[in-house]
Amino acid sequence: MHLDFQKYCQGLDPKMPDHERLERELLFFSRRKIFDLELSKQLDRILYKFQNRKRIWLRWAEEFQHGVHTKAQEPKTP
Repeated sequence: MHLDFQKYCQGLDPKMPDHERLERELLFFSRRKIFDLELSKQLDRILYKFQNRKRIWLRWAEEFQHGVHTKAQEPKTP
């Protein structure tokens, strides 16, 4: 997912990656009853990392979209 966002923000991929689907899947999985304490800790770690990276990805996307919008508004010189 991280690489997909990098490609999007570099303009190599025209479509923003579906981070919401991944988040839904992680949350769905986390709601299951997990009896293994180690597995539960790992899942908590993964969810925490995902939330941190999601903030980074959305910031990148916002900066990219702002840059594209600014570039489109610049007057073109012949």
